[in-house]
Amino acid sequence: AFVFPDTLFDPVLGISLERLPGGFLNRITLTPRPNAFGTGSVTLKITDGVNEVSQNIPVVVTPVNDGPSISSIPTVLINEDDQGKVVTLEVNDIDSAKENLVVEVTTHPEGLIIVTHPGFQGVNGAYTLELTLTPLADLSGETDITVLVKDDTSFDSTTFKTTVIPVDDIPVIELADFLQGLEDELLETVVKITDDMFDEIPVQVDAEFSNLDLISSEGIRLIPVADGYLIRLTPIPNAFGSGNLELTLRDANHTVVRELPIIIQSVPDAPRIEPILDFVSIENDAITVELRVSDIDTPLSDVSVVLSSNYDQLLPPSMMTVAGDGELRIATIL
Repeated sequence: AFVFPDTLFDPVLGISLERLPGGFLNRITLTPRPNAFGTGSVTLKITDGVNEVSQNIPVVVTPVNDGPSISSIPTVLINEDDQGKVVTLEVNDIDSAKENLVVEVTTHPEGLIIVTHPGFQGVNGAYTLELTLTPLADLSGETDITVLVKDDTSFDSTTFKTTVIPVDDIPVIELADFLQGLEDELLETVVKITDDMFDEIPVQVDAEFSNLDLISSEGIRLIPVADGYLIRLTPIPNAFGSGNLELTLRDANHTVVRELPIIIQSVPDAPRIEPILDFVSIENDAITVELRVSDIDTPLSDVSVVLSSNYDQLLPPSMMTVAGDGELRIATIL
């Protein structure tokens, strides 16, 4: 019979005997409980039914450091430009507080994923470690992530593969905040298009202007250039004002619409007079000539017509007059 402390040894599994032929006791094997240590004693009692003898055996179970252990996880899949995927690892270390554990994370190859973590959670040696995996912008591919956990004397590690799956990004249209020009002036600007499928699949770009009295459909040209288009706008003659140029980009999966405000400032136009054919007159006969006058920016009542001659002795200013205040003016030369 044996008597020993239950905190150190399991009453059933913590002891075994080996006997030699003839029944003599040869060896006692004591197996401590997992992670148990301390001091105690084992009392051995032997009896033949009549007589009994006992022996007290001191026992010392010396503590040893149980290193950390970390769980494994399967391959992790993340979409390109994902805002962060969380994976959880289980870490066990019965002999170390979580504050005394150190985590080291490496990736190979580098430059694809950023790995962050807030530290260990849990108590009594059973901990969890949450890793946040964030791909770098517009990158895809594979990398191996190794997580190493160590205490003062030992360590454990696990490596898992992470695949960043490429996705079709929404196209980006870069253009000026607004475009401004003068009446009757050609306007140009470059629009840059960023699309990861730009060189692989057809990309359709359309443009419409909101004010057709200012710029007609025929006045819009899209000229392909590197990474985008040159937009060339031809306003309607003598038109001024404002409107929005709507650009629509379509690829296989997305449609993106952007607006470019257009401002065309008025410029005073000079008055016009229709050409007059040369004529011949007879001496001392009065000459009457019809003049057709126009001015897009000024009322014709405010437009004056003055005649002059390069030969004042023949046609002095006093002998030339103009009548009328509308489109038709009558010039008389006496």
